[in-house]
Amino acid sequence: MALKMQKFLIIGSLMVASCLEPSSSVSHNDVITAEIVGGQNANIEDYPYQLSLEKTGKHICGASIITNDYAVTAAHCVFLNVVEDLKLRSGTSFRQYGGYLHPVSSITMHPKYKNRKLDYDIAVVKVKIPFAYGKQSQPVALASKNPSIGTVGIVTGFGQINEDGPVRPAQLQQLQVPIVSPDLCKQIVNDTLTSNMICAGISGGEGFCFGDSGGPLVINGALVGIVSFMLPRCDDPYPQVYADVPAMLEFVQSVFKNSTNY
Repeated sequence: MALKMQKFLIIGSLMVASCLEPSSSVSHNDVITAEIVGGQNANIEDYPYQLSLEKTGKHICGASIITNDYAVTAAHCVFLNVVEDLKLRSGTSFRQYGGYLHPVSSITMHPKYKNRKLDYDIAVVKVKIPFAYGKQSQPVALASKNPSIGTVGIVTGFGQINEDGPVRPAQLQQLQVPIVSPDLCKQIVNDTLTSNMICAGISGGEGFCFGDSGGPLVINGALVGIVSFMLPRCDDPYPQVYADVPAMLEFVQSVFKNSTNY
């Protein structure tokens, strides 16, 4: 998939795509046939690794199943949060409705995570109630190497479908996005971009938004990125930044290396 490029402006402020989202609830009957800013409705059977991270009953971030009792999300999604307030919802296409709730048992953020620059923006979450594998709940493989520039991946999430509404979809959203070269991405994030980040996106102002943080970017069935931040708005025509899973694979595996469920 060819990506039409243009020289992007250097922008200085980070916008994380998570807890800045208003917390009003939405009914499963209010399904919106619309976008994750440019995407379309998705079914959990097609993305059974997708999770919703909830804080006191409200969706705040995405996450992904990696074993039957572990998930991964963005570190900024769980930073300073109390474990007892958090649950993961699995096995549903709908926001804050259906599926199964899994109280969080423990959180392990990358020891080098830096909240100001969102470097090492990854965390492993253990649940008290294991994920029951089936058509709607399955682990995603962890990518061991980065994809080639231009390779198309799929980002999914329950976040806003526009910047200014906000409009929050009841149903899971999906969008295809191509991997962008680090050199091009550096023109946008300047010295913020590190070797622990990967960029993807298109020039039409489509991509993830508030509430999508921590969610998966998957290519060929493997998790390559975790939604991290955008500059400066959800709907601006710039690539967006994901935590680079292959770059931090050793950390993730070290957390559950003694788990008999992996």
